Amino acid sequence: MQNIATAMMPDSQAASQVLDVLHQMNVPADAISIIANEDINLNGFTNDVTSIGDMNSQSPTPKGMKMNILLANMSAIGTATGENHGIIGAGPLITAVSAGRLGATDDHALGGLSALGISQEQIQQVEHAIHEGGVLIGVNIDAEMQSQVCETFEQSGAQFVTSL
Repeated sequence: MQNIATAMMPDSQAASQVLDVLHQMNVPADAISIIANEDINLNGFTNDVTSIGDMNSQSPTPKGMKMNILLANMSAIGTATGENHGIIGAGPLITAVSAGRLGATDDHALGGLSALGISQEQIQQVEHAIHEGGVLIGVNIDAEMQSQVCETFEQSGAQFVTSL
């Protein structure tokens, strides 16, 4: 059974460090989602730190390639009114966030995060933190890894951690 863990990291450097630890834990890049400000400094995600490769591949993926693809595929996340508020995202959880926006009456770009266990109060905090340079990381994980991933988030300075 797949679970979801999310963490609000204060900046791209902290997010990059968490991504490195997730790599060491053999979490595949295609299980990771990132939501950030459209002005995020992608140089904060250095290739040597974000070298999340395909763990099931017979041939090694070049350092940073998988994460660079994830970062390159970041696209605008809009509100019910069509405004994007300068927030971009990539990864498997973005579909859930977008689907959660359907029928939403609020004007929060990330209102769909409630589907991931993030409270309305935390959604407002996430939007503010993202505009200040923070990065929301979400991971689809097996139940047996959930507590380990949440501990990693907490030890890495996450502003808050949620899990479903």
